Amino acid sequence: MARRTTVRGVIAALAVLAATAGGITGAATASAGTALAAEKVFQSNRYAPRADRIRSAGPSGYLHAQEGRSGYLWTSYATGATTGLGDLPFLEIPGYLGSSSDVVAEVVSPTEKVVLKDMAAGTSTDVALTHGAYQATFGTHVLTQARDTAGNRTPWLYGAGEPAGGTPVEGWPTGVTTNFTVLGGDSTTAVLDYAQPSGVQHLVLVDLAGAKVTGDVAVNAVPTGVALSADRLVWWSGLWSAHVLDRADLSAPATALKLPGAEGTPSVGIAGNWLVVARSVPTSPQDWADKSGEPLTALPLSGGDPITLLRHANPSLVTTS
Repeated sequence: MARRTTVRGVIAALAVLAATAGGITGAATASAGTALAAEKVFQSNRYAPRADRIRSAGPSGYLHAQEGRSGYLWTSYATGATTGLGDLPFLEIPGYLGSSSDVVAEVVSPTEKVVLKDMAAGTSTDVALTHGAYQATFGTHVLTQARDTAGNRTPWLYGAGEPAGGTPVEGWPTGVTTNFTVLGGDSTTAVLDYAQPSGVQHLVLVDLAGAKVTGDVAVNAVPTGVALSADRLVWWSGLWSAHVLDRADLSAPATALKLPGAEGTPSVGIAGNWLVVARSVPTSPQDWADKSGEPLTALPLSGGDPITLLRHANPSLVTTS
């Protein structure tokens, strides 16, 4: 009798595990006096959440890549429904797959065609590229980088009401003979970086609807990235320093801020009057608890002490409209 009770207790314990862990299949069916049936054991509950990297966010949903699932996904805020988009290129270039809208850019050929997929409307628009190579999409504005016979680089815009043959950006400086870099932007503005022949770095704001330069400012280091709000432009260089500029007067002195965090590469965004900072997890973090993600912090744009928003977060901060 004692043996019968023990075996039944083991079977009951396995049934509880199957119900609570969600990772054990094939419940034991052995009765007293028989051997326990073989079981298949799959992945059990895990401490670390499933990795999920957000690439773009619009008014109705967001583009992301999730651990354990192939290709990119679009998920609706309202319904949670997820649509697979296949293996789009994974390039860490701001706006390469689209930014600040429900439009996802599929680059069929960097020098010939981009397909803009409106995930909210369920429509697709082909954009033929006639000048230069594809760089990024902001809203429905497609940006390329063209090079003339003298080696000068010029940004061109397509889509969103532009002529089929594209439009060169008005006011772009002449004599830029090295590639410019797309640092970021939103549905109305793109921020580019170029170097003068002397080596001086410049940040340029491009109004996408007007296809024209609306601001150009020299900076004292090579920018790593930018964040935009309606009235501010923040750029940062390296791991620790950020600079806040007034968009209405880019020539005004910048406010220098020390980015919070002790290690990892920063990602930066603006929320109201706060700079929001996330950092990547270094290969050998100083605090091994942070292997699950470095802290997400907020720093007042006017200066002051940062506050911690989340103890662990991944560094995929994106701009939404």
